[in-house]
Amino acid sequence: MLPATLIDEVGYLSYSNRHADLRFELISRRYGARSTIVTTNKPFPEWSEVFPNAACIVALVDRLVHRAEVISIEGESYRLKEARERTEARARQRSAKKSYPEDRSCLMSHKPLLPSGRRRGLPFIVPDDWTPDQAFAVFELLDDLVTVITDFYGDRLHELLRERRRPAVATRATDCGPPF
Repeated sequence: MLPATLIDEVGYLSYSNRHADLRFELISRRYGARSTIVTTNKPFPEWSEVFPNAACIVALVDRLVHRAEVISIEGESYRLKEARERTEARARQRSAKKSYPEDRSCLMSHKPLLPSGRRRGLPFIVPDDWTPDQAFAVFELLDDLVTVITDFYGDRLHELLRERRRPAVATRATDCGPPF
């Protein structure tokens, strides 16, 4: 068994009864024998929102706080503060330069709509001030999201992807257009 275990971001997601049971089993096995560190943005009375249908919440919290040192950190999240500052800086940059040219005919062109060169997807540009660690964290998050969506929708998602990626087949010679 590991000497210390860190459970990060309890409260970020809601958990099913099965997840609550697994979390309770982990805490119970470590109770009194090994250290467990838990980070959360929810006070203990609100854990019933995190584990909405679980009967083991009271026992789980009891085991966690018995002989524990609870450290409460008050104040604004540094991530939220930095995000607000970036948003304000971008808003200032956007207002400083005009985004539409006087001749708006180019807006109807067939150029790609997104910075990635794609016509579909999210209009996202990687900020200049991102570190490789931040980029990697987003990459991992997106990879996890793809896994969750794929697990949930399974075969139906693969069918949709195949349908959308299948090239259009012309049914008549006139649909093909001129030969040259």
